Amino acid sequence: MSNPARQDGAATRDPAPGYRERGSQFPVLGALIGGCLVGGSVAGLVEAGGPNGRGNDAVLSLFVLLSFVGTSYLVLVLADLANGIEIGADRFTVGARGVPTAGRIWRRISGSLDAVRSWDVLTAEQVRRLDARRRAEARSGPRRIYLGDLRMFGRRQVLELTVDPAAMRTSLPSRIQVGYLLVSAPRAGAVWDGRILIGTRHPAALTAALDRALPGRRAHARH
Repeated sequence: MSNPARQDGAATRDPAPGYRERGSQFPVLGALIGGCLVGGSVAGLVEAGGPNGRGNDAVLSLFVLLSFVGTSYLVLVLADLANGIEIGADRFTVGARGVPTAGRIWRRISGSLDAVRSWDVLTAEQVRRLDARRRAEARSGPRRIYLGDLRMFGRRQVLELTVDPAAMRTSLPSRIQVGYLLVSAPRAGAVWDGRILIGTRHPAALTAALDRALPGRRAHARH
């Protein structure tokens, strides 16, 4: 039996390409703070004569630690920069764009817009409730890793897509590191349930594009 809402949505869909967001989870402020942290730490080390300088050992150790933390954060930011969102006339792609897929950092999911059952752009409060519910489920049940959760840094404004899992083209890891071992994704508790989450830096523009591309399928009505 066909879905009337889907038929109506298809009939009124805007045929024009909808939306493209590169680096949708790129934390601009966080990257700036990380860069300042690295720069300040390096300047402090230079002033103190380098890691092997003759200054106070505790201060030198602090500069080295801050430099390491800041550099590590910036590396993760650059890795997350490849993640994005693209919505066209008939298809969508979320996750890694412009780079080969790799592990849990660069995953990619794409498919027909007709396979999208519902969508929403979640507010920060909705995201907090979702994460709290998942933490509660994890405490009371078996370990679960949601492969459709593509978030890394973008956890305030989040695109949520509920799709037909079988109708998607996915590049998801088949093995996941648990401790020091790589085990199969199912054994590690990984699931692909058709629910996609990815951060966005432009929630208003993304909402407008989805209203055009997928009318009538928004999960939560706004008043």
